[in-house]
This record gives sequence, C-alpha cells and structure tokens, in this order.
Amino acid sequence: MQAESADRQRQRLLRDMGIECWFLRAAVDAGRPAGAARQPPAQIGKDAPPPAGKAPSGAPSPAKPPPASQTEPAFSVIASGLPGALLVASAFPLRSGEARLAQDLVRAARRDWTAEVRHARFDWPQPGARGSSRPALAAFVEKQAEDFAAQCLLATESVAARLQDASFPPAISPVTIPELQSLASPEAKRKLWQQLQALGRPADGNQNGD
Repeated sequence: MQAESADRQRQRLLRDMGIECWFLRAAVDAGRPAGAARQPPAQIGKDAPPPAGKAPSGAPSPAKPPPASQTEPAFSVIASGLPGALLVASAFPLRSGEARLAQDLVRAARRDWTAEVRHARFDWPQPGARGSSRPALAAFVEKQAEDFAAQCLLATESVAARLQDASFPPAISPVTIPELQSLASPEAKRKLWQQLQALGRPADGNQNGD
C-alpha cells in the first residue's frame, strides 16, 4: 500500500505541472473495477503548444497576407494642345526653354504661331487605382484628343510606350518624338523638325524653343 500511495502522489505532482503519464492499456484495465467505463488515454503536456506548422484543432488557419500592390511607380504626363493638335509628354521639371519648345511643337503642327496652347495633367497613381496605368492614361489622352479635335498627336517616347493599347480615330496616327529634355541642342531640334516633315506633319524649321 505504501508503494502505491507514493506512486499516486508522484502522478499527482506531475499532473500539477501539466504532465500526464501514459500507461499500458493492459495495466490500466487490470486496475479498473469491473464495469467501469474506459477513458481515452491522456496526452502528454496537454497545455503544450501544437507542433510547428500545425494549427490547434478547431482553430482557424492564420490569414494569408494580402498580395503586394501591383501599382506602377508614380509618374505624370502633361498634355499640351490647341485646336487640331496635341502633344503628350512626360512631366519632368521643365526649364523655360523646354516649356517654350513644347508649345512650339504644338503650334508648328498647325502652322499657327499665335494660338493659345492649353495644358492638362495626368498623375499616376490615382486614388484607389491598382494594376497597370495604361487604361487610365489612354482614356485621358483620348479625352484630350477629342476635346482638341486633334488631327495630329505627338507623344514623347516614354508616353508613347504606355499608349500602345489606346484607341484613336483612324485619322490620328500618333507620332513618337524624343523626350523634351533631350532636345536642348539645335542639332537635336533640327532632326525633330525633319522627322515631322518626313511624316507629313507641317513644321517650320526656322522656329525653335531657344
């Protein structure tokens, strides 16, 4: 009896520490009174956390982090237009000479050097926008071309690359030109005038943004 009492005391101390002992079923059944209901075997360390990588039974699986945003890096586009012509260029910080050149390009396209050039700006990203900027930018340029009834559309290289999915009237064939900040030299401007003339666009070689 003394040995049995010491064994039970040891088991009680272990249970107080959250540890349960395993017994052979045969040994348990031998010590259970006849007709007593069987109990499921106890688990070792029932308060211990589940194995790594497994959620507790009945607990919801941890939520997966939302996918990273696919928004493109921020950029801006300036649309400069007058009736019949439109220029869309990347909105780099323009020096005064580049700003005059942008207006001269639009005026040269219409051979109207006194017309007032108006400007509109497109900024990306837009509130709540995700994914590609192309649909929103194309809609912006299409709207500007419609407002100015543009028959000539000039687009700098970086903007033209983003307008591949745009839908313009058949009469409009977008003309890709160099970035404005790369047209500082008279030679670069002269090549641009020649490009416009070769494409059938009216341009005055005696006018520039110097």
